[in-house]
Amino acid sequence: DPRTSQPARLIVVDGATEAYDARRWVSQLVGSFVGPDGPTTLTRDDLDHWFGLMQKRWVENKGTFANVYAEHSFHERGSFATFLGCEIRGQRWFGAAIGDAVLFHIRSGQLVAQLPTIGAEAFGINPDGVFTKPSERQRMRDGLEFGEHDLRVGDVLYLTTDALAEWLLHTAAAGRSCWQEIAAIAHPRVFRRWVAEQRGDGTRNGMKDDDVTMLRAEVTAGDVEVLVLCR
Repeated sequence: DPRTSQPARLIVVDGATEAYDARRWVSQLVGSFVGPDGPTTLTRDDLDHWFGLMQKRWVENKGTFANVYAEHSFHERGSFATFLGCEIRGQRWFGAAIGDAVLFHIRSGQLVAQLPTIGAEAFGINPDGVFTKPSERQRMRDGLEFGEHDLRVGDVLYLTTDALAEWLLHTAAAGRSCWQEIAAIAHPRVFRRWVAEQRGDGTRNGMKDDDVTMLRAEVTAGDVEVLVLCR
């Protein structure tokens, strides 16, 4: 990362629909993870320490509540999000995950590594994740899964939320060239159209109608001359 001289970090966080103020919790996790106060390294101890800091900050920044029901939800229900973080050091990635957001490492159109090692049949409605409630701290620590792999020029990392991850695993198992399909997507508008097509393809393994995020990182021979950000 040229701004900080720190290893580059990638993150995908998926807030739960039923959680309290999931947007703020997700924003807090993402901003901290890629910032100067993120976890020192992606180890169980450092991530556990970071979870504690995030829970403390959540309470400190609670602000005022619109009504008594919002205050009750803040204290009793709290917020929750699945978490997938990755750090690039040298020619290797190191990742940590809790929940069902998935990293796929693709080389020459083939899957060479995956984190977490979840199968297509294991996706459900109650995944593990990062909670705002301190009582869940040990569960979060125990639920972390780690992975790492070497990187080569031409490799691609895809960090995806659960609906897309499940679809990719189902589709790859069925023999369809899904990695080539997503490699060809070059703009968010194309991505939105493509997602809509997979949701409405009429098959049993069509993509679930849920929020979909895909973060793609490509390994190049040198620094890129132009960077275009699309939202």
